[in-house]
Amino acid sequence: MIMFSFNMHLAVQLMIYHIGWLSFLSPTVVDILFIPFLKLLMLSFYTLYVQIIAFSIFFLVVLFYLFKI
Repeated sequence: MIMFSFNMHLAVQLMIYHIGWLSFLSPTVVDILFIPFLKLLMLSFYTLYVQIIAFSIFFLVVLFYLFKI
């Protein structure tokens, strides 16, 4: 149970970090992509899977912005 709450905490921290990072790029992208993920994260017991998916999308979006510029 302690491990679960630690993982949840870590996942939330990661998501906040991603949202903070992306808000510099585009607020609309943050609203569309990461707010649903944050809600999903709060409901989900599979925090690790959510982290992996969120990070992959975050990485793809950043790559997209880098190559777009």
